[in-house]
Amino acid sequence: MTLKFFSSLFRLALTNLKPSDAVIRQLCYYYEYDSRERMVVKQLPGADPVYMVYDMRDRLVLTQDGNLRKDKDGIMLNKWLFIKYDELNRPVMTGIKVYTGTHQAMDKWNKRTLML
Repeated sequence: MTLKFFSSLFRLALTNLKPSDAVIRQLCYYYEYDSRERMVVKQLPGADPVYMVYDMRDRLVLTQDGNLRKDKDGIMLNKWLFIKYDELNRPVMTGIKVYTGTHQAMDKWNKRTLML
């Protein structure tokens, strides 16, 4: 994977760092987008990644940050924050869902069931 970095002079610099590298985790803002240009992963310096899942109408329906993924002792919680919308795209319900799969599996599950 080639990552793009912009220096303070807004010059593009290309590098072959991987998202798991310590430099990315501790010093850089890291974003991933899906094929529809929606942000699906956001990682801020020194923080765990935030995963996002969208429905077919491009509404954010599931999100998971480091605190929902694990507790302070490293025990996996596998919780996701969900948002349900009405027919006018207004959020009408939020809550916590427990799901033990990966972010990619949650995205596929959401597209398959169209429940949220």
